[in-house]
Amino acid sequence: MTTTIQPRLTKVFRFVRANYAHGVAELAYAFDDGEELVERISFPDAPAVPADRAAAFEAALKLLHLVAGISYYKAGVPPKIEVADGPLDDATATELRSGLEHDREAFFDQFMTQFFSAGETLKVEDEQRQSAIELCRQSDQDAALGCMQAWATTDFREDLARITVPTLVIHGDSDGVVPIEGSGQLTHQRVDGSKLHVVKDGPHGINVSHAEEFNRALLDFLEI
Repeated sequence: MTTTIQPRLTKVFRFVRANYAHGVAELAYAFDDGEELVERISFPDAPAVPADRAAAFEAALKLLHLVAGISYYKAGVPPKIEVADGPLDDATATELRSGLEHDREAFFDQFMTQFFSAGETLKVEDEQRQSAIELCRQSDQDAALGCMQAWATTDFREDLARITVPTLVIHGDSDGVVPIEGSGQLTHQRVDGSKLHVVKDGPHGINVSHAEEFNRALLDFLEI
């Protein structure tokens, strides 16, 4: 595996993504914003993962990603490590798009459940979830797919360093759509002088599930 990056001159080692399909785990890493270093680990004759063990398997895959990455990290030992759980990998983005293309109603129902859930717990009333689904139904299919393409593939990381205005980052610590480790925390780290407000047990839709705390954090920030 080759790369033009000189590891010992880099500042950040990134755990980019970890995927598993058909008995092969694909683990990706990178120094700074350089070329991905991809390791593939095969598990011959591995059985399918039972649905009731999916969460445990996902946790084990993340652990494998971290442990296997040590050998890459040691090549440069940069001062900072980023574990990017949040940003979508290509496989996840493709899966989401396929779901929207083939069954809009089922996709909206599942997505808005995850949108308002912390773990397995729905953090809003079902009436609120149904209202959000109704809004989704109003979308044009081409517009919905275009929106998904935009938020799944646009990389704003280089733009963050250009932000000079006072910035508040509000993120739920139980966001299952865009986990805080790969989004809110990284944004806070990269925007100088920013303030991070973490909502405990907060899902992605914290402006609805934790409206009072969300509004108070915003108003307090605006009064600074």
